[in-house]
Amino acid sequence: MPSIVQEANDAPARASSVPPNVQERLKYWTFYYIGVSESWRAFLLGHEHPPERKSYPSAHNYYLDFVYNFGFLALLPLLTLMLYTLHGVWKNRRGIFAEPGVLAVVGVLLFTLLVDNSFKVGMRQPYPGIVSFFLWGMLLAWLWRLTQAPGSHVDRPAW
Repeated sequence: MPSIVQEANDAPARASSVPPNVQERLKYWTFYYIGVSESWRAFLLGHEHPPERKSYPSAHNYYLDFVYNFGFLALLPLLTLMLYTLHGVWKNRRGIFAEPGVLAVVGVLLFTLLVDNSFKVGMRQPYPGIVSFFLWGMLLAWLWRLTQAPGSHVDRPAW
């Protein structure tokens, strides 16, 4: 089975069948992947200096870019929050399907976290990042409200 690096190196040979923007992304992904996997220190703690932005402006993958710059240890809180959110969504799936607005927020958030950020660095950008984290916070507040007992002493917002 060919490696990612080998496939990226063979990209010029397949130039006619692969769109130019995909070739460019493969080049960036290869650079960042090699940078992350060069040592345990680079993987866990990231690199001290960012890459030259003229040559490699972005990994075109939020998570790969994050690990390259800050390390996997810095990504752990975000991954933990993602798992916590997915667990809450799965646990409350009946209630989510009963409320179309919440279902829409779940769909948009899952698309943003799992698909959009795998091909762009949206959460690093000001406006998409603000909207993503705002929707995420709204969803977590709604999930938290569902887990509270009806007679709980905690005051719930009246939305």
